[in-house]
This record gives sequence, C-alpha cells and structure tokens, in this order.
Amino acid sequence: AINPGNSGGPLVNALGEVVGVNTMIFSSSGGHQGLGFAIPVDRVRRVAEEIIAFGRRRNPWIGIHGEAVSNLADITVQQLGIVVPSGVLVTEGYRDSPAFEAGLRPGDVILRMNTIDVTHPSEMDFVNWDLFIGDTVHLDVSNQGEAREMDFPVKELTK
Repeated sequence: AINPGNSGGPLVNALGEVVGVNTMIFSSSGGHQGLGFAIPVDRVRRVAEEIIAFGRRRNPWIGIHGEAVSNLADITVQQLGIVVPSGVLVTEGYRDSPAFEAGLRPGDVILRMNTIDVTHPSEMDFVNWDLFIGDTVHLDVSNQGEAREMDFPVKELTK
C-alpha cells in the first residue's frame, strides 16, 4: 500500500527489488485504499543519468501542435480530406523542429507515435515526456488517405 507521505520512496516487489519510485495515491478516503502511482525504475535511472550528466532533465521536443480529429467539425474533416476516424491533425509546425525537418506538415494526421496509437494531443505529450534528447521518434501519418512513416531524433526544447 502507498500512503500519503510515501512519495519519493521506493516501490518494491515481493522479492524486495526496487521496481519504481512512489509518486502519489488517489484515494477518496485519504488513506491507503485507492490507486497508487509510481515512476518505473528504468525511467528513474535515465532521468538520474541525465541530471548527473547535464545538471537537469532536458526537455524533449518534436516541434508541432495538433488537434484531435474527433474534435473537428464534420465539414472541416471533409474540407481537409481527412479519411481516418481518429488521430491528431497537425495544425502548426516549427520550421526548425525535428518533425518539420522530417517532413511533417500542417494537414498531416498522426495516427501512431512510436508504438502508441494517438487520438488526442495529450497522448502525444505523454509519449514525448518519456523521450530523451537523441531518442528516435517513429510516426505513422496519414494525409488525404496516403499513409507514410517517418523517423527522426528528438531535440532539446530551448528558450
């Protein structure tokens, strides 16, 4: 059980091996009955290595903004020639971004990021936050029914 105050402590399995770091509990009573959340130990190791090497966790960036296809009006979907039922429509891309350099453009619909199906920009954010500078991103994309794939490295978000 994870109780309030355990955040930052180790999450161990039945063998006593550290498998994660406790972060929070969601509980309607405020006690140990509820859902516990933890960061997997492999991610903790990568973040620790990043902090040791660079003094901070560098922010991964692919350089696009998007909108869920499911949030678009039917007329907009039709006008843009979107033929897929879900995904993230690229609405803006920065010219110096990794995604733009790989060929992603406004009007493209991202269907999958790495191995994750994406239907909302927040799902892309979750995948992005798990990336580190230099990791490769794989996208499955549709544009007016034409499918393509692209791979590119993640860059650091700079100010």
